[in-house]
Parts: sequence; structure tokens; C-alpha cells
Amino acid sequence: MLVLTNASVIPWEAAQHTGFISIESPSLVTCTATVNFQYGQVHGVLHKGQTLFLYPPCSLELIHTPASAFTVYHIGFLEYGLTKESHEKRVYELTSENLPAHGSKTGASSQGFRILAIIQELIDKRSGSIQTEEARSHFLLCELLELFRLAVKPATEMVDSVIRCSLLY
Repeated sequence: MLVLTNASVIPWEAAQHTGFISIESPSLVTCTATVNFQYGQVHGVLHKGQTLFLYPPCSLELIHTPASAFTVYHIGFLEYGLTKESHEKRVYELTSENLPAHGSKTGASSQGFRILAIIQELIDKRSGSIQTEEARSHFLLCELLELFRLAVKPATEMVDSVIRCSLLY
């Protein structure tokens, strides 16, 4: 079960050269321009349409040149797994076993546009009951992570991990 903890739109001013995002839960970050980034000792480039996955605690520094305005999208969430189930109750605990590796980044793929659309939908305010909004955000987060996994995998390896384990067996 996935629970949305943060859905932020961060406007980047044209005069702004650097900015920081504090990663406090597993997060996906994307933006509408190409930026350089750094977290810890890792440096890289996040091209427009790419998405970066990070685990907490982490401070993500974004560096943009030349100066121009753009938007950064940050989605934070938690994953809970069912650990006990009885007739009276279900017990869920925080887990990260189904999440991508820290620092995973999508390549250029057709999933990039859908990933951005889902992120924007998670950020948009929706009307409805709390249960409806939670169910909708869970569904969108599941789709978002599946698309992210597909976009991260090399083109030559589009086999699901369950199938791969079965083949190895």
C-alpha cells in the first residue's frame, strides 16, 4: 500500500542559480528543464522529462544554467506491506522492498510524458471524500512506480522480476 506524503510544485525563478530539496520520504523528482544535480557525493544531469528516485534522508541540490524559469515537481510517499492478517485486523508495516534503488533515473522513454501527467494529477487538488482521495492517490502512485520501473530498466531487459526468477529456477 502506498501513501502520498508530499506533492509539491516548486517554481524556479529565472534569477535563481541553485536550490535544495529536502528528501524526507522516498521521493520522485522531475522538472520542466534540464538541470545538474547533486546529492551526497553523486553528481549528474536530470534532463527535461527524466525522473529521479531518492531515499531519505537526503538533500538534493539542483543547479540550473543558463538562468531561466521552470518548474520542479516533488512527490514523496511511503510504502506499507501487509505483515499480519486475521479475521479481526490487518497489520501493515513500513517497507521499501518494492521500491527502486536510490538514485535511479529514467532514461529517454515514452513513459516520461505519462509519468509527468501522473505527478501533476497527484499534485492537483481533487474534491471528494478522504477515502476516495486516498484510494485515487494509491492507484496513481502504483501506476507511477510501475512506469518508473519500466523507464529505468534497460531496453534489452523488459522482463518482470517474477518471470526472471522463474526462469532462473
